[in-house]
Amino acid sequence: MSCLREARRKRNLTQAELAEAAKLTTATISRYETGRRRVSIKAAKVLGEVLGVHWYDLVEDDSDPGEGGENE
Repeated sequence: MSCLREARRKRNLTQAELAEAAKLTTATISRYETGRRRVSIKAAKVLGEVLGVHWYDLVEDDSDPGEGGENE
């Protein structure tokens, strides 16, 4: 499950309610949650504010830890 979907469900919001609060479309929220579109930093900051989470938690990081990722 996407981090965005999980955060939205914890707040008991529908995609439409989140979209309205963040001034985005329901289709955009759906695309973010299904991974068909990446969440921009700008959108993540707005969504994070609405959901009460840090924006960084909403940005999926699919980089390979073996290629310049964080140290263990």
